[in-house]
Amino acid sequence: MKIAGFLVVGKGEAERYLSKALDRLEKICDKIFIWGNAPDEKTDRLCNQYEYCRYPEDIWGKYQWRIKFTHLVKNVAPYKPDWIVCIDADEELDKRFTREKAEEMAQRGEIAFEFYCVQLWDNEKTMRIDGGWGNFWNVRYYRFMPELNLWWKPTPLHCGLAPIYAYKWRTPCEFFFKHYGYMRKEDRERKWARYEKFDPNQIYFTPNWYQSILGEPTLREFNEDTFRQRLKYIPKQPLLKKVLRDKIMARKAYIIRNPHGQLVNVNQETYETIKDKPDFQLISEYDIEGARVTELPEKPINELACPICGFEAKTKAGLSAHKRIKHK
Repeated sequence: MKIAGFLVVGKGEAERYLSKALDRLEKICDKIFIWGNAPDEKTDRLCNQYEYCRYPEDIWGKYQWRIKFTHLVKNVAPYKPDWIVCIDADEELDKRFTREKAEEMAQRGEIAFEFYCVQLWDNEKTMRIDGGWGNFWNVRYYRFMPELNLWWKPTPLHCGLAPIYAYKWRTPCEFFFKHYGYMRKEDRERKWARYEKFDPNQIYFTPNWYQSILGEPTLREFNEDTFRQRLKYIPKQPLLKKVLRDKIMARKAYIIRNPHGQLVNVNQETYETIKDKPDFQLISEYDIEGARVTELPEKPINELACPICGFEAKTKAGLSAHKRIKHK
């Protein structure tokens, strides 16, 4: 059984919590795959110990989903992992989630597991629990199944850490992860400013949540020993067999570019219906068994392309008009 680690890093991560994140991944994964989004030299040096792909331009707030989709298809898929552990660079996985537990969970017949997010606040012994802060779960371990389509939620922010299928077929498990990203006041203020810049109209997440970042929190003491007793695995078997029966359409899958310039992952049945249409371009194909993926050619980032649907405008004014009309 092969388990891959998956994460994206940016500038300054080595100065913050990246070592914590990698330390836990090393104890679970056979290989760790990292995409560097315009990182600094110190982060580069730390990440160079792993399977590291560095992109020089900061495109986090514009093409977040493209970063992760490309990283998964181009770098991770050729390794042919059985399962993937996905985390952010400011997270630390539950110490109880060991390699042995990961292998045991792989036999449960599930497709994806979501972990409880402990939102650390002000210090490592305090967590925030009001609103969505206190009941947030997210996928952190999923079965690599390209036959279910590797496509991601196509938004420039809040696109998740796994393909859409993992979120559709997820189930809660008995583990948590600690999120350090909002622990320090200066980090909260920086995140607020970043969201104001990249999502000024608050369309990629709820306005109430954005406003709560700097709002008055409800806090509770966080004790790992007592907290872990609250978390339980809720099985959904025989989920895997049902999904495989209903969803697998063919042994091949394809990456195509649609008329809007988007890269789309489709199954063989869909490909047969569009392959002769002039506005669709075949980019790559792979066998579902083993997920052998051919090299994806690099495409320069188009600053006039809509980050939501891929429509390419001729001017910035045209792009603004498109967003206003199509994505209110």
